[in-house]
Amino acid sequence: MNGQMGIAKLADVTGGESFYQGLQSAVSFKPYLESPQRIFYNQYLLSFATVPGKKAGPQYIKVSTGIAGAEFATADSVWVPAAR
Repeated sequence: MNGQMGIAKLADVTGGESFYQGLQSAVSFKPYLESPQRIFYNQYLLSFATVPGKKAGPQYIKVSTGIAGAEFATADSVWVPAAR
């Protein structure tokens, strides 16, 4: 179970999705295939600007909207190079 939690955490911090049905035998692949299909059909490109610091490193980001019930699959941070 700890391995599955690690995969779920990795997927979360990188903006990905982790799919797990539990310990019982899988009945159908359909639920696994419908969710990614819905996600792929609802992808949007988000552009933003950052202010580089003296050293390169990650900058944490938060994506939000005023639309109720909207969910985002995003990374927790982006790599920003040092200012020149």
